Amino acid sequence: MHSSRKQSKRMQAAPIGVSVRGFSLIDTLVTISVVALLIAILLPSLSGAREAARRVVCASNVRQLGIGMQMFADDHDGKLPNSMYVSMASGMSGDNSANQQMMTLRAPNNETNDQIWDGLGVLYATDYLVAPKLFYCPSHHGEHGFSVYSRTFNGVRERVVSNYHFRGIGPNGERTLTAIEPSESVMVTDGMRALSDYNHKTGTSYLTADLAVGFLSDLNGEFRRLFAKNELEVADSKVRRQWDFLDVATGSTEEDR
Repeated sequence: MHSSRKQSKRMQAAPIGVSVRGFSLIDTLVTISVVALLIAILLPSLSGAREAARRVVCASNVRQLGIGMQMFADDHDGKLPNSMYVSMASGMSGDNSANQQMMTLRAPNNETNDQIWDGLGVLYATDYLVAPKLFYCPSHHGEHGFSVYSRTFNGVRERVVSNYHFRGIGPNGERTLTAIEPSESVMVTDGMRALSDYNHKTGTSYLTADLAVGFLSDLNGEFRRLFAKNELEVADSKVRRQWDFLDVATGSTEEDR
């Protein structure tokens, strides 16, 4: 009992509060600086990871386009979807009358004043590919993103442009898929009209006539330099040079066979 009273007195004599040192302004600033530094270090990695994921989706889209082309060809005497922009008079893809227009899915019909599905758009119109997003790359940063045309697929009949460029005919002048030589010829790739259509900035996804899917790295910017800087500079000759570049870069020229 006596011991308990002494203990009680000691407790009453003890200080009520204990002084605790808080964060100073310098501590706070150092902490903020460290967090900012970590964010700066991590952001490029996160950005790279996001772009890698988008490239996977893009490659999947291109593969689906290839499957759609194959199914269409199987049902149409082996022929690729027709395009009003391919000059059949010359029979050679290098003489296309409007290479830069081969990203078009639905185009104006001057005879009927209507809109008709064209090129890869035929695959959608004939139900071989029923998902509109397959025609759009998630890395696209130009004026032809999916959101621009989403309402026009099944509604308003207006011009529709995709993010993928369709060759329409083989380098040997063949529209029959299995007769295209070389079979490694690139038939579909990311858009090539202008720099704003260059979806991945460091390379391009592509599909060959034998339905292989790949990604051509362009870290030195050699391919990128072939693009028109803007819509005003777009020209058939530029796009033809781009197809030629892809043929050489993927090893699908006749000279290499």
